[in-house]
Amino acid sequence: AVRSPSDEPAADAVEAYFAAIRSRDYRAWEGSFAAEAVVHDPVGATAAEGKAGRKEVWNVLTAPFSRLDIRPQRTFCGGNGAAVYWRAAAVGSNGGRATFEGITVFEFDAEGKIETLVSYWDPAAAVIALAGERD
Repeated sequence: AVRSPSDEPAADAVEAYFAAIRSRDYRAWEGSFAAEAVVHDPVGATAAEGKAGRKEVWNVLTAPFSRLDIRPQRTFCGGNGAAVYWRAAAVGSNGGRATFEGITVFEFDAEGKIETLVSYWDPAAAVIALAGERD
């Protein structure tokens, strides 16, 4: 994908966010957020605020899966934000497999930390798919 120089910090921050999930690196993931960041992941769930709230989001992203390969497919940068269409392939703790996709919208502060994250996807459908498909 072609990026303009002004888009690179946001695009790099997006890639670091998803890489931290793929590698199950909680410290790197938490380090991508501003201290007062608000996370809506998924939309419709109670907004997560502060480190304790983000830890709950992290558990939703990691607990059901022994492996979660989540990768940006298209990243659209503008201003202090980015919208990302992503796909994920997961292996559940139970050995089940699922693929799912979503869109995450990021807003960054002046230091490139995530201030607001809004993610559109259906975790219930992913967990149901994991329960049904086994090796």
